[in-house]
Amino acid sequence: PNPTHGQITIEMPDIAESTNFKIYNTYGQLMLQQQINSNQTQIDLSPYGKGVYLIQVTNNRQKSMVKKLVLQ
Repeated sequence: PNPTHGQITIEMPDIAESTNFKIYNTYGQLMLQQQINSNQTQIDLSPYGKGVYLIQVTNNRQKSMVKKLVLQ
């Protein structure tokens, strides 16, 4: 869900090798980076403060997607 209170799920029907995500704060600072190894990945954002974050998902073909996350 977006906005979230801490837990988000990344669902990727076609997981490619070397797919990863990065989460940035609004200052552009990298907060979290992790490789995605399954079609469904749980991410716990509860250690981070409330606010707006950006999540970037990139695969091995350098295709990427960026979405806004709101943490309440």
